[in-house]
Amino acid sequence: MRFKLWPMAEFSVGVLIVGGMLGWSRHGVSVMDAVLDRLPPDQRLITAVSARDQDAFDAAIVDGATVKGRDASGMTALSFAAAAGNESIAQRLLVAGADVDAANNWGCTPLMEAATYDRVALVEMLLRNGADPTLRNRYGQTAEDRAREQGSFAAIAVLDKWAAARVNEPHMQVARSRIDLGEGL
Repeated sequence: MRFKLWPMAEFSVGVLIVGGMLGWSRHGVSVMDAVLDRLPPDQRLITAVSARDQDAFDAAIVDGATVKGRDASGMTALSFAAAAGNESIAQRLLVAGADVDAANNWGCTPLMEAATYDRVALVEMLLRNGADPTLRNRYGQTAEDRAREQGSFAAIAVLDKWAAARVNEPHMQVARSRIDLGEGL
């Protein structure tokens, strides 16, 4: 019997019973490693980001994973990093050219994911790297709307400061890469 656990991999009942995602090891190879080796590099990258596994992340990059790959729901590795609050991997993905405004199948961007889970450092990082806080998902919500819905008050404060900085800039043009959200806003 096979079934899907996450959109990125199929698992048999036996694998899950024997240890599955818990990293059970047989002959020095974890079940997770065995499963990941069968996935395409882009999916292995997304799985590594979700699991906060730096070694698997590096291995997927070496094997040719692109930072623009998506899972079945349209989520990118950057969206997973933003939701999980994984700053170091998010920074590496941005440096490698990940699309800061890549929307999933529901129109949610990495900024929306970070704001939803109150990942303040990621909200700031994404804004500094050009994320558009005015984008709306297919339900009409912005990142701030999603943060309000979840009670992510620190993310709301950062997004409000960002909006205030935009209003005060001449001609409403934002030099996002030069604004430091941590000072003076």
